[in-house]
Order: sequence, then structure tokens, then C-alpha cells
Amino acid sequence: ETDLSDDYSRWRYARDLRASEGALYFAYDHDDRFYKLARIRLDGASAGTAVFSARDFSGGIQAPVEAAGSLYYRGAFSTWDSLMRFPEAPASLEGIHAVVRLAPWPAASAPAPAVAVPRTEKRYSALPYLNPFSLWIPVPLLRTDGTSISLDGGGILSYLSDPTDMNTVVLSAGGDRAGNLGYFEIEWRNLGLGVPLTLYASDAIAFEEGDRESRAYRATRFFSSLSFERGVRGEGTRAFIAPTAQAAFNAPDPQDGSGAYGWAYNEPSYAVGLDIGISNISRKLWRVFAEGSSLALSARLTLPAAEGRLDAVARFSAQRPFGARVTAYATWDEGGVGLDGESLLFGSSSWASESAAEYAREAPSALKWVAGGEIDLLAVSIETQTNLSHLYFNRLFATVGWRGAVFDPEAGASPGTSWPDDVSLVQSLTAKAGAVLSGIPAAMVPVRFSPYAWAALKLSNLSDDDDGNDLAVGFALSVEW
Repeated sequence: ETDLSDDYSRWRYARDLRASEGALYFAYDHDDRFYKLARIRLDGASAGTAVFSARDFSGGIQAPVEAAGSLYYRGAFSTWDSLMRFPEAPASLEGIHAVVRLAPWPAASAPAPAVAVPRTEKRYSALPYLNPFSLWIPVPLLRTDGTSISLDGGGILSYLSDPTDMNTVVLSAGGDRAGNLGYFEIEWRNLGLGVPLTLYASDAIAFEEGDRESRAYRATRFFSSLSFERGVRGEGTRAFIAPTAQAAFNAPDPQDGSGAYGWAYNEPSYAVGLDIGISNISRKLWRVFAEGSSLALSARLTLPAAEGRLDAVARFSAQRPFGARVTAYATWDEGGVGLDGESLLFGSSSWASESAAEYAREAPSALKWVAGGEIDLLAVSIETQTNLSHLYFNRLFATVGWRGAVFDPEAGASPGTSWPDDVSLVQSLTAKAGAVLSGIPAAMVPVRFSPYAWAALKLSNLSDDDDGNDLAVGFALSVEW
């Protein structure tokens, strides 16, 4: 003990006691901030004196030791641990100095003997643990039109999980002034069957882009899948097969100024399908790009129209020797798909974030087929390790790249170059800037948020007479777990 006024709290949360170079080193946290460094000398002229450093360091002080005239410790950051060196030498360690006395353990304050307490058992339920405010971030609802940006509402994005990791939920909810609708999107993954069962539901305002128009509609969608995965010669590469079922209820805007809750639904559409794929992609949560490659194929059949859809998406990503990410995709859809990957029945395609979305309004709205790709190169990656409230900024990043698409113009007015005569080609140079975020504490929650802004220089429009149609901007949020 010492004569310090807060002596009790300094010892109460002492951690990681280590003995080195004639001293006891440990970490303490008396003010509910970061764990800090403390030392008690055991020999020499200063034997029996303690120094409590008052300096806070990101990651805290864990397992401190003295070696070769320096102090070293483990820093526990949001997504990894690092070996760190303390900036002060052991001989000149600054802080609050105090004389330490050894005192007998007071019998009066000793723990009371354990008493048997009757307990009741009940069936486990995950619901009490699924609190949407345990890990959440605020999300503005931004929409873009060319280079103009509008704030149409906002809400929260939340990640929920129970202690057994049998249930994980990603929830997005908020308000949208377009249609005066309270939107939501929820995806629940359950492992109770031994294989991942995914259930998805959403109700939001969507826009059908094409034919030089943007048509709003209320989209209510449901989706389910059962994914069977298996390692291929180990767990580094995994193959999967997943039967799917989905339904869509669309209510177009009648253009009479009414709210979306009053819009009349069209006839519902249903579809069944099968997804197959193989992947060896892996990524540390704090990295911008992953490592590895993947191939995913999917087939859908709509009911009762009996119209088919086929998708193929290949991805390659590498962090070394330089950050690069390549995506190629192709889709054939009898019901029609937009150049931005949006479909009235299937919603957003798996390749929507790599699509040539900046050309979607100028192209036909119901393309029978479209193929394209994107190349992203990492230009800047800055580790930040700072927080804003409960959001932890792991790093800031910027990329540059190219993306393009070819499609069947169906004899309609289409942007781009005819190549060959019955195929249209559009392409753009792109730049993206964003951040990798996690919640606090994030080390226990394997979820990654990556909000970013993008800009596209529309190379296929540079030769026309409309200078205001050469640049497009947008915003996106990637969530992975």
C-alpha cells in the first residue's frame, strides 16, 4: 500500500505482474482509461519505491518488461497486438512516486466463504443478447445525381451477435424523405441446423435507372438460403453450394405526391435458385484489400413467369507486392437488369459495387445481358488508430482504377462506343477514398465497416457536347464479417 489518496483503485486493477532487472513491473488502470505503466524497485537506493506513470497510450500497456536498458510492452489495439517500446528509459521513468509498504491482508475484508445458492435452469435464448445498440454506427442516406449530392434521410447500421455465435444479425433502419418511408434491411444468419441458414427482409425506396429516367418505387423483398460449405484440401480453400428462394413486392410511385405507404403493389414475383462457388480469399480486418481469388455462379428461375437468370462473378485480390483488386462479371437476365446491377425482382446484384453505375440512366433499363469488370489499385493507405466516440478508425485509404461494361443496346439509344455494331462499350477512370472502421471494443467482434466515396470520369462521354455529363460521384458502405 501507499499513502496516495487513490491507493485502493491503483492496486484494485493491477494486471500483468512481471519481474525484471531488480524491479516489479505491472499495468494499472485507476481512472477507467488505458492501462498505464507502474514499477516497484526491489533493490538499490530506491528499493521499496513505486512509480505510477500517468501517460496514456493507444492500445494500453500490457505485460511490461525491462531489457537492455529499455522498457517493452504489448499494445492491444482494436484488431491486432503489437510489440512496443516505451518512450522513456527505466532510469528516468516519470510519474507519481510513492513509498510502498507491505501490509497484512485484513481479516475483516477477506472474502466471505462461498454459500450454496439455489439456481434454476431454463432453456437458452439468444434474444436478450441481440441488442441493436451494442455495436452500431450512424449512417446518412445520401443520393447522387451526376455530381449533385442530396441528403434524403439517415439511420443506423447495427451488428448483433449472441455469446454462442449461433446467431448474427446485421440491421439497417432509418427514415427516407423520398416517399416518406421508414426503411429497414435485416439479415439474420443462424447455425442451429449445422449449416448457415440466412434469412433476409427489407422495405425501402429503390430507383429503376434507365431510358434517361429515374423511376422511384417501394421495394419489399424477402430472401432465404441454406449454404453447404466444405474445405478443398484443407480449410484455406472452400467450396459452397446454396439453394435459394426469394420474393419481391414492388409498388411504383404514382407521381401524385402521396407517401410510399399508400402506393399500390404490383403482382408479386417469386424465384428459386442455386448458387455455387469456390474461394480462398482471406483478409485481416484492418487491411484494405484481401488475398486470394474466388469464382461464384448462380442460376435463378422466376415464378410464375418462368424467366431465367444466370450470373458469374470472378474476383482476384492481392495486398503484396502492391494492393490490387480485379473483378469480372457477366449476367444474362430474361426479365431485364440495369447497368447498375439493379433488378426489380432480384434487387442489387453481387457485382453492383463494381458496375458502371454512372451510365445506368443513359442505358436501357432492362438489359438482357451485361458483362464488365473493375480494376482497383491501392494508392494511399494510412494507419490512424484513432476514435470518434464509439467508432474506431483503423485506417484511411484511397484507390485509383478503371471500370467498364459491355451490353446489348437492344436498338435503343445507349451511351458508349459500338464495339462491334451490336454491342455497346462504356468505360470510366475511377478514384475512391474512404476509411476502415470498427466499433469499440472491436477485438471481440469480427466485423468491418468501410464507408467510401467514389468519383468516375466517364471516358465514353468525353466526345459528346455535354460537358456536365463527364463526371459522376457516389457513396457506398461495405460491411463484412
